Amino acid sequence: MAKPAAATPLKQIIPPLQAPSTRWHSVLTEFFQSAGLYETIRGFEADLLVLSRAQHERLPAALQTLSEQVELS
Repeated sequence: MAKPAAATPLKQIIPPLQAPSTRWHSVLTEFFQSAGLYETIRGFEADLLVLSRAQHERLPAALQTLSEQVELS
């Protein structure tokens, strides 16, 4: 007689949590606003990053704020 096949365990499907992605979206949007990267917000929504020279110059201070917010998350 053949051995019965071992039952394959069912994989548990866990839906992704929405809160972290929502949190990151708002943190990045706030970062873009604080850096004055208003065109970037539109690009962010379309998965693009757009910077002018003036925006590029404001980037270091805004990145510092972003870094601090990430550490708090």
